[in-house]
Amino acid sequence: MTTVSATELQNNFGKYLQYVQAGNEVIILRNGKEIARLISYDKSVSFLTDSLLGVLKGDYSEESIKAERMKKYESIDWYKYYSWCILQPQGFCRGFV
Repeated sequence: MTTVSATELQNNFGKYLQYVQAGNEVIILRNGKEIARLISYDKSVSFLTDSLLGVLKGDYSEESIKAERMKKYESIDWYKYYSWCILQPQGFCRGFV
């Protein structure tokens, strides 16, 4: 794996394309921050399956996932939101009211 700036990649694209075709990985930086990863087509399948490994194994609890999703709604004052929806034009809060 190697890291290069976006300008370096643009100026030497052929060189890095061959590097990736050989099975290596290139991390692209812009202003010192990682913005993209260049990997070969063959490795992209294994990269995706490796990142989903926990889901594929079933190492998750449906209840814990649901609880995590609901956390963001706990702080909403639903009465105030409902009152606001009633005052909006017809159809603005469709499905809620």
